[in-house]
Amino acid sequence: MRVLIATDMEGAAGIDRMEQCHPMYPEAFAMGCRHLMADINACIRGLRRGGATEIKEWTREWLEGPSPFEAHPAASRPSPP
Repeated sequence: MRVLIATDMEGAAGIDRMEQCHPMYPEAFAMGCRHLMADINACIRGLRRGGATEIKEWTREWLEGPSPFEAHPAASRPSPP
């Protein structure tokens, strides 16, 4: 089974203020990224246990460059269009 996880930071568990979703506020944004990565990695672990063979992770906030935090090693990022 192939899976694409598409996320948007505003929906992550633990995000409780807009500053956590904007790099203009580096400390709050770093915390928001950690919350988002925790959700993504939990999803990846569940997908692997459920039999997913290929998992790609796409996050809107990191379109401009690499993810500031590493996703679970079982996942990769899709190539840009």
